[in-house]
Amino acid sequence: MLCEVAGADHQIDEREQATKRSLIMKLLSLTDEETDTLLNQAQNRSSESTSLYDFTSQLRELSQETRYELIKSMWEVAYADGEIDPLEDAVIRKTAELLYVDHSDFIRAKLQSQ
Repeated sequence: MLCEVAGADHQIDEREQATKRSLIMKLLSLTDEETDTLLNQAQNRSSESTSLYDFTSQLRELSQETRYELIKSMWEVAYADGEIDPLEDAVIRKTAELLYVDHSDFIRAKLQSQ
C-alpha cells in the first residue's frame, strides 16, 4: 500500500522512497537486505495490480489499530515530499474505505502525519 501511494502521482520522489523504506524497516523489524527485497517485490506487485482491492481484501482481517497505523503510514509517505497530490489523497481515502477505517480515524491519521 505504501508503494501505491508513493506512485499515485506518477512521480517517485526520493524522500517518499526513504520514508517507505524507514517505515517498513521499523514496522516489520527487517534488515536492510530484507527491506530492499520486500520493497522490490512490493513495487513489482504494485505495477502489475489493477485495483486497490487486490491488496485491501486481505488486509481487512487486521486489527482496527493495525489498519489505522497503515493509513497513518500511507499519509507519512504522501507527506514526505512536502505536498499531498490529489491522487495520493484519493488512494489513501479509497484504501481507508476498503479497510473499513472510520472517517474520524482517517482524519486523525492525516493530522498526526503532518
